[in-house]
Amino acid sequence: MKSKLIMAGVLLSLGACATGPAKVDTVREEELSTDFVAEGIKVTSSGCGTVSKLLGRKCEILAIESRSTAPSNGGTTVNRKNAMDAACGYALANVRHWMGQRVDSTRTVTRTGTSTEVSGSKETQNSNKDVGATESSERENLNDTKTVVTNTVRQSATGFMAGWQPIEQEVIGAQEVSCTMGWSRKNSALMTQARGL
Repeated sequence: MKSKLIMAGVLLSLGACATGPAKVDTVREEELSTDFVAEGIKVTSSGCGTVSKLLGRKCEILAIESRSTAPSNGGTTVNRKNAMDAACGYALANVRHWMGQRVDSTRTVTRTGTSTEVSGSKETQNSNKDVGATESSERENLNDTKTVVTNTVRQSATGFMAGWQPIEQEVIGAQEVSCTMGWSRKNSALMTQARGL
């Protein structure tokens, strides 16, 4: 009796283990990291409270800050430096695109079709009257239609950006850095004076 109870307990425990979800790490189960600093652009202005002032001469931009992040793909000093250079470059690129960009869009649809028909037949005569003649026929149709749709969007923005400098650089994650590039009207005026020296 005890052996039957033990056997029933083992079977129940095995059944419970078999019904649980399989713990298999797959690419589909991976999730993007949510521990990051969002990229953004901050503009400080003066005298731009209304649309009329915005379009007039009283409205002026005093400072612009642009923040961007980049992964380091490692924890070494070289990885951190390369990631910081990339993050600062992304920050400047974001501002350049914000100031104005050229957008080109191309849509291409290509459709190709291939059709192949293969047929063959053969007849075999046998001298044995009891067996008789044997015949076989083979026919094959192959149709292959392929449609390729390509959407290409190109965004480009170029321009000379003067007076920008990194104002904040920090490590924000295990393998991620952040860089904030800043421009101010005061620094731009000082650079204009420096170029005249």
